[in-house]
Amino acid sequence: MRRQLGLYGLVLAFGMGAVGLVHAARGPREAPWALTYPLVALLSVPAVELALLRSGFRPDRLLLPLTAALLSVGLATLYRLSPDLAARQATAVCAGLVAMVASAHWVARARAGEGAGPLWGAAFLVLVALPPFLPGGGELAPPLVDLGVVAFQPLGLAVVFLVVFCAFQLARERRAFVGAMVAAGVLLLLVQRDVGGAATVLVTTLGVAYVATGQAKPLAVVAAVFGAVVLVAHPLLPHLTPRVQGWLDPWSDPAGGGYQTLQATFALASGGLFGAGPGAGHPDLVPAAHTDLTLVAVGEEWGFAGILAVLTLYAVWTARVLKAAISASETFPRLVAAGVAVAVGAQAFVVAAGNVRLLPLVGLPLPFLSYGGSWIVGHLALLGLALGVSHRAGGR
Repeated sequence: MRRQLGLYGLVLAFGMGAVGLVHAARGPREAPWALTYPLVALLSVPAVELALLRSGFRPDRLLLPLTAALLSVGLATLYRLSPDLAARQATAVCAGLVAMVASAHWVARARAGEGAGPLWGAAFLVLVALPPFLPGGGELAPPLVDLGVVAFQPLGLAVVFLVVFCAFQLARERRAFVGAMVAAGVLLLLVQRDVGGAATVLVTTLGVAYVATGQAKPLAVVAAVFGAVVLVAHPLLPHLTPRVQGWLDPWSDPAGGGYQTLQATFALASGGLFGAGPGAGHPDLVPAAHTDLTLVAVGEEWGFAGILAVLTLYAVWTARVLKAAISASETFPRLVAAGVAVAVGAQAFVVAAGNVRLLPLVGLPLPFLSYGGSWIVGHLALLGLALGVSHRAGGR
């Protein structure tokens, strides 16, 4: 427990130190109470782990500190962009921790033969199909439902149901049923012009399917078919053209489709090796820095070293979840952990690659860093599933 407290001490010192430096750089315009939100959110993580340990739970000891480190980077970055965004994100973190505890306890006791697997798939499809029928849901890609009081992206929660559904059904070797449900979900997302979301669903499913079957060739064929479908449907996805063109040749339209890419490139270049320093850069000049390009904001003020540190955290996080999957003695929890690792790890890789211009931007947030309440709650719920599996496998 001392080592655990030491890890959290380092995370808290870094997180609140970074937020404090940004707060000082913003000057007297920000009230001191604005620091309360990120402080409460970061303190809630070790408090929740302590409660889990006292209840007899023995999860992986590194997963929560690693998550707290990622959350601290995200909260510090969002505080730099807007204290109001950081406050909302901190509130979402606290809600997500509740979801995390619930999912951890559930999966620690769940059995493949006892659950209503199809209901998880139905819930996934309902969430995916929901946006066009609600205010704001059909206006953006990826879809954002705006209910006035709250706005959210249903896919952030749908991925949780997808992972559990695939694990339930593939543990029972119901591959055709999984294929049909996932194909319907991918089609619904493509109709809503959410190519990034469709790719997330497909990659997550293929990852779980590979662990369940050990067969790579059929899955590669499915991935190739998806790519062909996207190419054929390209005329029906007009928002993709400026995004891809802005990635390939941003100078062809520097004030339009290439503007976001160019601003991100300038920000990364100005960050250099160690960055301009907390609060000393201008990440607010990068469009969508709080959602699509959070890693660019990190790179401008923390430099290449900051980006490398974040990517290392993701790599270790994913490795620990895969370790839980390998250690699981039953098929169902093994598939759950594999789904969590693929869902979070692949999303982190693709979004980070888009931030540094290795891939086009896909319109998805960086897990645990980018602004987005539904994604924060969803990713923390996925973390809870991984914690539950590691508890079943003996923790540590």
